[in-house]
Amino acid sequence: MAVEAPLPHDSDYELVGGRPAVEALVDRLYQLVLDDERLAGHFEGADLAQLKSHQVQMVTQLLGGPATFDRRNLRLAYARMGLARADHENVWSYLVQVLVEAGMKPAIIGRVRDALADLGRSFVSLGAMPT
Repeated sequence: MAVEAPLPHDSDYELVGGRPAVEALVDRLYQLVLDDERLAGHFEGADLAQLKSHQVQMVTQLLGGPATFDRRNLRLAYARMGLARADHENVWSYLVQVLVEAGMKPAIIGRVRDALADLGRSFVSLGAMPT
């Protein structure tokens, strides 16, 4: 009986380990964000479980996984928290740092970085974030 070769991975999401890996990445992301004096105050009193859930959906979608992430929800949440454009960019730079720390392949990191840049442009073009 022949052993079938494993199927190639269809997405970066599968390559990084799926939902458990994304949840671990988001947990690390929030450790960094909450340890940053420039950002921590914005998250006081926030529902971190809900924020993490939204972030897991966003990262899942950025990696090509099965998620229905609505940019408007994140944009509104960031606006309510008073995150300016620089704060927003700092959060996403931490996400890239977390991917590097986790040993992600440079190609995956590059695709996520490109997707974050696109997402950031859409936020700014919609006037949701002050500069």
